[in-house]
Amino acid sequence: METIIKMLQNKNQKNRIRNLIVAYFAFAMLFVVLFSAVFVSVETFHNCDGDSCPVCALLQQCENNLNQLGDGSANLYAAFLAVIFFVAILELKDNVLVYSTPVSSMVRMND
Repeated sequence: METIIKMLQNKNQKNRIRNLIVAYFAFAMLFVVLFSAVFVSVETFHNCDGDSCPVCALLQQCENNLNQLGDGSANLYAAFLAVIFFVAILELKDNVLVYSTPVSSMVRMND
């Protein structure tokens, strides 16, 4: 019995570690995408120094990052759903769901 409990605890711990790693990579990917998009939009009309311009090289790398993700509609849809979900939580956080029960209605149940 104790070995089963230890195995379950180890499994739960492994799942937590895996979930933390997945969350870390998702956050890192989101940061790279947002940084690339902001950098491209800010530095598009920079003063170019010619063929060996470091800003142009970085712009090219950021554009490659954004192009590898496809057209971005899936990312836009996911971000839109996250915002809608967040707004819904903020709107519904103060609502209290009250269910009618025999105890709340003070119904006496005699057998």
